[in-house]
Amino acid sequence: PDLCRAVLLRLGFPLAAFDLKLPIAVAAKTATFVYVDPGKDTDTELRSWGDAHEYLWRALRSKGIEVRAVVVGADYKATIRAEAPLQTWSQRAFDKSGPIEERPSRNDPEVKAEIQHIENSLLTVDRPTIARYGGVNDMVKRLGELKDLPKSSSTIGVTIDGFETWVSDRLRVEESDL
Repeated sequence: PDLCRAVLLRLGFPLAAFDLKLPIAVAAKTATFVYVDPGKDTDTELRSWGDAHEYLWRALRSKGIEVRAVVVGADYKATIRAEAPLQTWSQRAFDKSGPIEERPSRNDPEVKAEIQHIENSLLTVDRPTIARYGGVNDMVKRLGELKDLPKSSSTIGVTIDGFETWVSDRLRVEESDL
């Protein structure tokens, strides 16, 4: 993981991108992220994991790096449960004409920064900034557009280039293990 982080940092990704500290494998043009299913009979945590990684995955893909996800589960139920979100994320990456344009969400750092900038400029009556937006009305219109973006990227869909699911006996909890 440290070597992978070093490679990604060299590509210009901030340390904050690695807060989850889950396994990452990086090759010349591929980054693979591994999610271990906690065995809770729901895909909610997998979807949250995807949301947490989306910004990094988008940035990697924009640099021409293929993003792959691997889900490891204790049984086939876990891998089958993971198939739907993984398939959706993978299908959203491509349509018949090639990669689709990825849309921002309100949680994207650039969007948050612009919202904050507009709100501060309106509060302080920053005339040069207001003029750059074309006046107060246009500035308020832009603020409304930004605030109308989906709150979470999960409503847009994480995009990955491919995925795999694995079953690992090592994740099974047996009565004798307790």
